[in-house]
Amino acid sequence: MEQWRNNLDKRQDLLGYHLGLLDADERSRMEAASESRASLDAACASLKSLLAPLDAETACLPPENLTQRILDRVEAAQKPIPFAQIAAPSEVAAPGHGRAAGPLLAPRELVGLAAAILIFVGIFVPGYYSARGTARKTICANNLRLLGDGYAGYAETYGSQGPFAGFVPADTPWARTDSQDQSYARNSRHVYQLLPGRFVQASAFICPGRPSDVVFSGDTGAYDDFPNAGNNSYATNFVDGPWQQQMFLPNMPIAAGMTPLVDQDRRLIRGRPVPANSLNHGRTGGQNVLRANLSVLYSTSPILGANNDDIYRVQGVEEYTGRERPQSRSDAFLIP
Repeated sequence: MEQWRNNLDKRQDLLGYHLGLLDADERSRMEAASESRASLDAACASLKSLLAPLDAETACLPPENLTQRILDRVEAAQKPIPFAQIAAPSEVAAPGHGRAAGPLLAPRELVGLAAAILIFVGIFVPGYYSARGTARKTICANNLRLLGDGYAGYAETYGSQGPFAGFVPADTPWARTDSQDQSYARNSRHVYQLLPGRFVQASAFICPGRPSDVVFSGDTGAYDDFPNAGNNSYATNFVDGPWQQQMFLPNMPIAAGMTPLVDQDRRLIRGRPVPANSLNHGRTGGQNVLRANLSVLYSTSPILGANNDDIYRVQGVEEYTGRERPQSRSDAFLIP
């Protein structure tokens, strides 16, 4: 960690690396120059913790009629607005030796000040948050491309077969519910197989739009799934047996932002409405989607399946218990 603390240039490079602002060559040089992969991951985790308050900050857009309301108030004023005097009467300069006590701003000056404030609030602040959101979507899309490369590398190594962690009983839930003693098997245990084989780095599983999720930094060989559900920000297509990439249509979604059917702890939401889209990029935004042909696109609607179906829901199912299964190979069903 000391190599990051004691060198300003390296700290700037680390910030760019963490935010995904470096190109592939710069990232490779950064990783080669670090003491170890664990040291680099620890430094990124520390930086993420430091930046957490910024992620929690939210912007409130000004009312659409704010400008007109301010101008109307100024127009209604028939005389200079008497601000409180700064100096005490005894300290006011005598005539001819300075400005006499009186109004500090006339209406015309106030209009100029209000206009400057409106320009900043109405343009720069929303623009900053919009740019930050765009940057997060871009990093998220790049993560899914890396996962797609990991799928391809795994298939090339294991005879065109995709990652598969083994069978579980047919009625095993894929998510936790309110039952504390319920056993379940997360679908993420399959895609986790990309980590021990070093087909992808653990950081690729974290969407920057989910600041509470954390990069897995342990011994990948010691687990058969992510030890913390928050180590993976993405939902993947339901896997119930060994599969090969050519089994899917090219436009079949195989991974996307976390499904809205579960809460932050990946517990199944029941008894209340859930949003249509993933919450990785806000309640009304949308999700990046990785398809079987390894292309990535951003969609503002979950209706993106090979048969124009909802990628997060099984066809014909309204209430979810965690035991749902897709109706066919072409029925996309992305789960934790």
